[in-house]
Amino acid sequence: MEVSGENLDQFLDEAKAKGMHVVDNNKLADSYKDFEIEVAKADALAEQPDPEETPYLSKYKARDILDMLCSRLEANRTIASLEKDGKIVYETNWRIAALRVRLGSLAWEVEEPHNTQVELELAAEFYCPGFIGTINDMSGEVGTDAAKDMSHDMEPPSIESKHVELCADVMKCMNMMGILWAGRDHVKRSFLYLLAAKQFYDETIQKELSDKNREEMESTLTLNLFYLAQAYGFIGNTELSALYCHMTLQRQLMKGFGGLKDVLSWCSNCMGMADFHIALADFKSAAHALGVTEHVLRKHLQESSAEKDDNTSDKVAELEADINRRWIRLDMTVLKKAVDNIGYMPTEEQKMKVANTRFLELTVDEPSLLGEGDIQTFEAAREVFLRCTARLEKAKTMFPMDGYVTDHVNLVREHANMFHYLASFETDIKRKLAMELRRVELLKVFLNINRTAFEVFHKEMSYELGEAYMTMYELKLEKIAQKNPTIFQHADKAMKLADKKKCNEYCVLTIAMFSHFLSMYTLTPEQMGVSKNFIDMTADELASIPLLRPKGADSINHDEIRPFLNAIFFIARMLTKILPLPDCAPNERAKNTIAGLKRYEWLTANADDICALKEGGAPVEEIFKQEMEICREMIGLLPQKISRMHYLGEGG
Repeated sequence: MEVSGENLDQFLDEAKAKGMHVVDNNKLADSYKDFEIEVAKADALAEQPDPEETPYLSKYKARDILDMLCSRLEANRTIASLEKDGKIVYETNWRIAALRVRLGSLAWEVEEPHNTQVELELAAEFYCPGFIGTINDMSGEVGTDAAKDMSHDMEPPSIESKHVELCADVMKCMNMMGILWAGRDHVKRSFLYLLAAKQFYDETIQKELSDKNREEMESTLTLNLFYLAQAYGFIGNTELSALYCHMTLQRQLMKGFGGLKDVLSWCSNCMGMADFHIALADFKSAAHALGVTEHVLRKHLQESSAEKDDNTSDKVAELEADINRRWIRLDMTVLKKAVDNIGYMPTEEQKMKVANTRFLELTVDEPSLLGEGDIQTFEAAREVFLRCTARLEKAKTMFPMDGYVTDHVNLVREHANMFHYLASFETDIKRKLAMELRRVELLKVFLNINRTAFEVFHKEMSYELGEAYMTMYELKLEKIAQKNPTIFQHADKAMKLADKKKCNEYCVLTIAMFSHFLSMYTLTPEQMGVSKNFIDMTADELASIPLLRPKGADSINHDEIRPFLNAIFFIARMLTKILPLPDCAPNERAKNTIAGLKRYEWLTANADDICALKEGGAPVEEIFKQEMEICREMIGLLPQKISRMHYLGEGG
């Protein structure tokens, strides 16, 4: 290619326009100085936010700068190689490798993974020749990976690099290779790169390093631990995932935060740690994580008030609401577990067991009654209940029904459940009934929300209300039996009229709620020709509702089949529990028991087909075995009872 020009400046301009570089290896000191300036300029551009219309504009500009630098250095290296100047070759090589790590990262950020691989592999070949091939041999071909077969103690190959002064870039390169292959679902290859980077840090950090290198190594390790936390979570090793996540958070906390944005991100991740501990029933560690989150947020809000704008204020308010919701979830889970384990006393070792994920440099107040076996009395349960309901009331003001229907309804459901859990520790039946009644009052107001828009809520609420009314029926019987232990032998004659009516009321309400639940899968009240809400129907009206299968396979999920069958089973049971009142005509005394019998018969005839609606679903013997046995037993017993009720005037 010919280049002409009357003077040197014109010559240089024409060469540049044609993609050529003028090389003068006698002035490399100036070139290296320009290298530092241009790299800093590119780094700043890469961090600059862009509008949605051109989301990568600044990153593309940064890449252009780095590409130009790379081309210049490659030209310098070519001349130095011809002149056999090893020192210049090395100086240009390490700078080119550093540029390729940056170019690889930028390619990943602008969604060009192929270019990421090309750039990083070229850099890795300089840092540790042959390492890429070793990893490829150990990890096998792409597509042969299976997360479930992953060994949790893989031994990565050692990174043999002679360039200790470049250790931070070596780690960055391996981290990015790990992310690249994770994005391609080659889990083993990703792990090998990430673990190799961690091992390289452990081996290198002990050596004599410059302050800059050491600082960059520490910063890169924090990212490496974060990536490993995600990787271990992906393969199901929750303990290692939590450990690496905690190590990441610990290092970020010790280093300090660049601004409020970093604080909010850190707090969100720390709440994730709390979620993990709640799931594992390590409630003390969960409380510690939440306490630290609140402490860090509160501290930095005081220090960085100048940073807050409307957008940041909204994010802070959202985070505070999320923290409050986590505290609610923690206390709810604590109380529910205590209900499940009433009477269970753990060993001292179990009481002391706490995960090794505490921020030892921070002392925060933590609530009481979080350990195994701490809640054994009503007084202890009430303390947790009051603590939780105070937060629930606060949350309901933060998420009002007007504008936050989903959040508000979920909060009310949680509040209702807390009454149910507390009632489990109450010994006085009258007080237990009052708590269950409070639960019902909280839930039933939501039966009026739009069925179509809030289908899931209607299913959940109606089923929970059916269970609640059924519980109240059982409690009412228990209360009556306390006064007259023989009541169950002659309930029709021995029970007071007021008690009969109250028991019947609970039976009918139970049937109404489970009928509401079933209608979410079959026909709406309008389609059945019913003008009333289920909760307003009489026993006769409810008993006349047709028995229907779900509308089709698409109308019911696998995990909804058992509740669907249960609802019919509970309706059948409660129909047989309705007691005839004194003014009931002889030929009407057995009508509800007959209706119950028909439902038992319907279940035995249809349960198999309903279970088979979903391909690959469990057989009826697996998900409804005990209930099916009771159905067959009732089909044998109820005809005799119906006969006695009809001809002998026997009660229910």
